[in-house]
Amino acid sequence: MADPFSTAMAILSVVSIVTQSVVAFSKAIEGLRTHDKKIQGLWNELNALETILLSLRKACESDPARFSLLVVPLRRCGQACEEFSLVIKKCTIHSDGIKPSIRDWAALRYMDSDIHGFLRMLDGYKMTICIALQTVNFGSQVSAEHILSYQTTISATVKGLEERLTEMNDKLESLPKEICQNIVSNKLERSHMLEEKASIQRLIDICLSASQDLKNRQLDIENTEDGLNETEFLRSAKQATTQTLEKCQMELTNASAGIRAEIYFPDSRTSAIGWKGPDINAERQRIEREVESLRQQLAICEESKQFAEQKRQMIFERVSAGNQASQIIASNCEANIEARDIKIGDRTYQALGQLDGITIQRTSQNHTALLAPNGDNS
Repeated sequence: MADPFSTAMAILSVVSIVTQSVVAFSKAIEGLRTHDKKIQGLWNELNALETILLSLRKACESDPARFSLLVVPLRRCGQACEEFSLVIKKCTIHSDGIKPSIRDWAALRYMDSDIHGFLRMLDGYKMTICIALQTVNFGSQVSAEHILSYQTTISATVKGLEERLTEMNDKLESLPKEICQNIVSNKLERSHMLEEKASIQRLIDICLSASQDLKNRQLDIENTEDGLNETEFLRSAKQATTQTLEKCQMELTNASAGIRAEIYFPDSRTSAIGWKGPDINAERQRIEREVESLRQQLAICEESKQFAEQKRQMIFERVSAGNQASQIIASNCEANIEARDIKIGDRTYQALGQLDGITIQRTSQNHTALLAPNGDNS
């Protein structure tokens, strides 16, 4: 098992380096954002990413091992920011300082895509980091509404990553030998595309891990609500959440199967761009290293699954009851209970601790009988 101190230093170092790259990129284009809406949008995305990275750094300081899966995508994100910053600098070299050159802006390309493609790539990194943070910070929340919103974010992020992965594969396949020198000079562009594929794989792994956590929490909700007199709204919310979670789980499983096929059968990708001799051998070794890395990351996902299955802690705070209201603070799914600032008064009945659904119903019914006009005070 990796040394915890080494793991902490590795992830913190990567987060720090990526943050510096993002900040430097943001400053480099700050003077250009008033001339072009696309640059303004890019500048806004970089600032949003910087804020998320600062939150990630704080979270890594307390539990770095939970974020080790982000190392490869973060490195790729920082590299992409540095490289795209140089592309923009090159495309504005003939600008007069007042208005960017239209000719130069038209030539702005990165991995055979324009600024919109880079923004989509940046958004994938940003959203996956957010998912990783939410997975760790999910804590004791078992709200159906919260899980529904969370799984929607995961589903949308995975869909975007799948589209990016397909785009990368299509680009690799569509590079004919006769124009390779114009598009992928010094094989740098090919390397970028393969690195982007590996990075996208890591992002999807993170989403799959978050999906597994959602599946476990779905069971928590079902167990918690079992045996209770549910309101119509609660039943509706629970049903909607369950259906959406099952749909999301199916989408993520299908995506995972497709991605593994891409990783384990790389020959068609390399042959499509006409690599020969030592070039293809070097890239094959790179992909094999990525496959081995993926196995390690899947092991980490299994650890995350086990963590998600651990006993939950349910926290109740600032709960008040008065007059003739009943108050029951309990768990029937073997969760630890922590109560803070709980107030009772008058003829209320309070029950705290581990209770099954039948006991909760019985105590509530008994207290209702006690509060009847001829009943005694509790």
